[in-house]
Amino acid sequence: MDVIKDADRMLGLFSSISALVSNPPYLFSEDMASLEPEIFRFEDYAALDGGEDGLNVIRQILTLAPGFLSNRGRVYLEVDPRHPPLIRQWVEENVEELRYMETRHDVSSRSVKTLIQPILA
Repeated sequence: MDVIKDADRMLGLFSSISALVSNPPYLFSEDMASLEPEIFRFEDYAALDGGEDGLNVIRQILTLAPGFLSNRGRVYLEVDPRHPPLIRQWVEENVEELRYMETRHDVSSRSVKTLIQPILA
C-alpha cells in the first residue's frame, strides 16, 4: 500500500497492531544525485527519495500511527543518520499521542533504526 495515497484505506484495515516496521524512502532529495548508478538497477527512485528533508513518508507514517497502534505498540523506522533529531522534534510538535524513544545505529552506521511508541494514558 502507498501510505500517502491509501491513508484512509490503511486506517480502515488496521486496528490495534503491536508493531509497525518500515524502511521508507528516507534519502534527502539532494543526495539522490550522488548515489552510485548501479543502485538504480535494483531500486526504484521513488523507493529511495524521501523528499527535500527525507521525511515525507516518515511524517505520514507517524501521523497515521496513533490510529492503528495498540497502547503498547511500536513504530520501528530505518532512517538517515541525520533524521533522529528532526523526527524527535517533529513528533513532539505534531503528534501528541506518540513519543520518540531511541535510535540505534546499524553495523555500518550508515542508517539508523528509530523507535517511536504511543504515550500511555
